[in-house]
Amino acid sequence: MTAADAESQSSTKPRRIPSVADLDLQALAEAIAPALGPILAKAIEDSVVRELRHQRRTSPAPDGLMTLAQGAAYLNVSPKTLCAWRSEGRVKALLVGRRWRYPRAALDKVAICPWHPGAK
Repeated sequence: MTAADAESQSSTKPRRIPSVADLDLQALAEAIAPALGPILAKAIEDSVVRELRHQRRTSPAPDGLMTLAQGAAYLNVSPKTLCAWRSEGRVKALLVGRRWRYPRAALDKVAICPWHPGAK
C-alpha cells in the first residue's frame, strides 16, 4: 500500500463524534456555573411557579366541585367540549354565583362512558 492509498483510505473513514461518556460534564458544569448560576436559578424558579399555578388550576377543591378548567383537565378534554356536554345535558353542573361548578361524581360518570344514554 502506498502513502497515497493510506491517506485516501484514512480520509474516507467517518469521524467519530464524541459521546456524552467522553465529556467531563462535572468540569464543564463547574466552569460555566458562575456565569449560568443566576440564569439557571431564574429559569428553575419560573418553571416551579408555572407548575404550581398549573396544579392550582387543575386540582379539585376539597368539596369535590371543579371549575371549568379543572373539569376539562380532569377529563382530558377541552373546556369548549365540557361546556357543550353541559349544554347537551351529558354532564351535570351547578351554578355557584355566576360560575359553573362540576361535581367529581358527575365527571366520573362521563369519564367511564361518555356516549352512554344515561350520561345524557
